Amino acid sequence: MSHGPFTGLRFSCLGWVGLFLFFNVLPGYSREGDVPKFSLCPRIELFAEIDPALNSIEQRLVCGDPDLSQHQKPGEEERPWKTIPLSQALYHLKIFLQERGYLHPRFERMELLDHLWVRPGPKTFVKRVALEDGSESVDIRRKRNVLGRPMTPDLLNELEKWVAENLKKAGYPCPLVRAEANSELGEVILRVRKGEAGVFGKVTQEPIPGVVDQVLRRYDAFQSGERFNGELLSIAESRVASSGMVESARFSAQCSGSLEQSVISGAPRLMMSRIGLNTEGVVLGSFSWRNARLGRLGSYLDLSASGSARRQSLVALMNLYYDPSLSRAFFLPQLNLIHRNELQFENIETSAQVGWSMTQDSGRNGWSYFLGPILNLSKTLRGRGALETQILSLEGKVVLKSHDFEFYSDRPQSGYQSEATVDLSHRSILSQVTAQRFYLKGESLWNLWNLDPPLWVIGLRGAATTILASRLPSGEPDLPADLFQYLGGSHDLRGFGRLEISESPKGGAISSIYLGIEARLGGVISFGIDPFVFFDLGKLGSQSFSLDSPLYWAPGFGLRWASPVGALRGTLAHGFSNGAPQHWQFYFSFGEEF
Repeated sequence: MSHGPFTGLRFSCLGWVGLFLFFNVLPGYSREGDVPKFSLCPRIELFAEIDPALNSIEQRLVCGDPDLSQHQKPGEEERPWKTIPLSQALYHLKIFLQERGYLHPRFERMELLDHLWVRPGPKTFVKRVALEDGSESVDIRRKRNVLGRPMTPDLLNELEKWVAENLKKAGYPCPLVRAEANSELGEVILRVRKGEAGVFGKVTQEPIPGVVDQVLRRYDAFQSGERFNGELLSIAESRVASSGMVESARFSAQCSGSLEQSVISGAPRLMMSRIGLNTEGVVLGSFSWRNARLGRLGSYLDLSASGSARRQSLVALMNLYYDPSLSRAFFLPQLNLIHRNELQFENIETSAQVGWSMTQDSGRNGWSYFLGPILNLSKTLRGRGALETQILSLEGKVVLKSHDFEFYSDRPQSGYQSEATVDLSHRSILSQVTAQRFYLKGESLWNLWNLDPPLWVIGLRGAATTILASRLPSGEPDLPADLFQYLGGSHDLRGFGRLEISESPKGGAISSIYLGIEARLGGVISFGIDPFVFFDLGKLGSQSFSLDSPLYWAPGFGLRWASPVGALRGTLAHGFSNGAPQHWQFYFSFGEEF
């Protein structure tokens, strides 16, 4: 076989090109002795997989989108996202690796081949967190789930925000917090400048069309001159949002102690619909319409309808504010039409009230008061109770709720609330019944060791009711069906069905009491699922201020999931009566809390 005159020269040139590529374009072969094992995209290869893998948007920012070529017309200029310049891909890839805790990646770029080899290296994990200054006001050890996590910019931002919020709660309105990371030691130092401790000063509020100035002060959880607490600002903002008076009202705290409240008024009318479900009512739904800015004092009218398999209601109520100097006091007219179709009884109740109410905040608590007459017309369709009853009663109610309980309402973990109600009626005053009802209800939660997020939340709740009532010649209490007492269900004894327990074969009782304790474990199981155990106790009585039925008790366990659309709870408990086993009871709800 013959060779051309340039054969030797051709082989010589190819040899030199091969040596150049070996020592300059493919440095991994010469310096590391290995090759990439994973391909991120045709031009970028990895020596180890990235955990977690890049999502679709990140992948597009690094690798481009070759699928765009399918939509490209002949002769059309290449679309920008089809191919990403290698320098831009390297820039984004560094950021995405940092967000996953890869703080020491190595990149080997081969310009001639427009290729990139990536060594992500090991992740850096947090081994120690220290607080510089401010340690007497904030205990960083309370912050859970930090040690052992990858050191990422998001984690540093989270720590900065957490320390700042706790300093604001401790009374410092303008703290400065900066996180510094030592990736070699796995150490995070939080450098703090607390600033001066402050108090709540005067609030400057943006005007709301059609209402008097400073009307939003009725929703404040603080008073002028009290020590500053950032959580109380959040509570006030939440109250305003719930009222519907304005679309948004946000506070900005000045370091001088003064507060500015910016307002987005929005429309005064608000419509809301809700739907939920549980194993007691099957499906629950409600719809309400509210005008939240009636008149210059910002009164509101609320019309609502709700229904389930067990209870349907129509309600019209109004908060009628009457004096600009008493922004928290109002009249509370209300009309109710309720149909109950329980297993034990069925009745229809119509009631009307015109009472005086007021709210108050002081120290760590919020209070509300109500006093006024209530006219109740009740008709019993089935079960124990007078066939038709008219009762005009004077009701007094006091509700106490701690600010902690209100602040953590969507993720219960600490605080307390209680309610005391007294209803008084007499035959001589537009009533067919002489009766006095005394009702007390309470709930308290403790976050053990005050961790964030909580590890163990202990809950204690209970209620007691008794009725003093006139009796018929037969000795039967002359009461409507809805005033008799029952136990069982999700609100008290969870080892029994809804209102399953009655005092006698005739039906409900005159007195009742129950007590429940619950322990919930948080932040241990993945996906935000919290297991809990509980123990419920209850008794009924056929006489006022006495308990004579067997002791009912129900141990059980359950799961709670704080889903993005509301809390889901499921429980399984077994009921006992004086030690004798009864049956298992399963309950599931969407939207209910402890």
